Amino acid sequence: MKRNIGDPQNASHRVAVKLVCFAKDKILLLRAKWKKVFNLVGWWVNRGETLVQTIKREFLEETGHNLWKRIPTFLHIEIKHFPLWWQFDSVVNIFYKIDFTDTIDIVLENADTGIYEEFRRVSLEELKQLAVSKHSNKKFLMSFLWEHSLKE
Repeated sequence: MKRNIGDPQNASHRVAVKLVCFAKDKILLLRAKWKKVFNLVGWWVNRGETLVQTIKREFLEETGHNLWKRIPTFLHIEIKHFPLWWQFDSVVNIFYKIDFTDTIDIVLENADTGIYEEFRRVSLEELKQLAVSKHSNKKFLMSFLWEHSLKE
């Protein structure tokens, strides 16, 4: 496979941020129109972008809100490897937590042109029943919610 140096679409690996938006013992998940699974807020880091810039951009794009002065907290990192014929060899998913004292209203894009058609704020019990993207790591999310339920 030919790869163009410096082109993140053709790199040997990609880096993505995943945001665990946490409020009132629930996390926020979104589902794209063409998917049957839910995902965390977040996506690829663009070329020349810092992780914090990616976090702010993805949060705004996917929720319609600015993070303002909220500071994300590092939670977890994972590397997923793919077959040689895939677009790239591996993805580095970096998980961050963003705490909210209250839930936020999500502003979904226009139904005709937007990417997302559904969002849910889910508890541990609700998460057990949902289909979740491998990139959002359901096992990790369940562990996260379980740990937070013990703190109460």
